[in-house]
Amino acid sequence: MPEDDTAAARRAQARRRWAERWFSPGGLFTAVGLGNLVAALNWNAIAKGRADVAEAFAQAWVVSDRYTIWGLALLVVGQAMVTRRALRDPAA
Repeated sequence: MPEDDTAAARRAQARRRWAERWFSPGGLFTAVGLGNLVAALNWNAIAKGRADVAEAFAQAWVVSDRYTIWGLALLVVGQAMVTRRALRDPAA
């Protein structure tokens, strides 16, 4: 059936576009940003677990904030790169 071939071709093209957008520098920035946000949650838990030791709490809190800032920045930049690519090459 011709319509099945057309639908299959459209699905294959959509998968290819998705892969090209996400396996790109923008996708890499997004993945690293998400990883940093996960690390920030980990350091936040460490800070809460060491609340009794003031110096360790302060150090873990600073590290958590640093990971959060970098994570959000990389996430925003990565998403901007992926979105710009999607808008620039809508049918590619």
